[in-house]
Amino acid sequence: MKEVLATFVLEPAIGFKETNALYQRELPIWIESARSLGLEPA
Repeated sequence: MKEVLATFVLEPAIGFKETNALYQRELPIWIESARSLGLEPA
């Protein structure tokens, strides 16, 4: 299994806490990037 993951550069699934922390860190960056490009929500 490790070989398959390494071959396809897949990472094991993460849990809710880790996912939530990722969104909290990354979302402001993506929102600012979208705004700087003049994108607005539909």
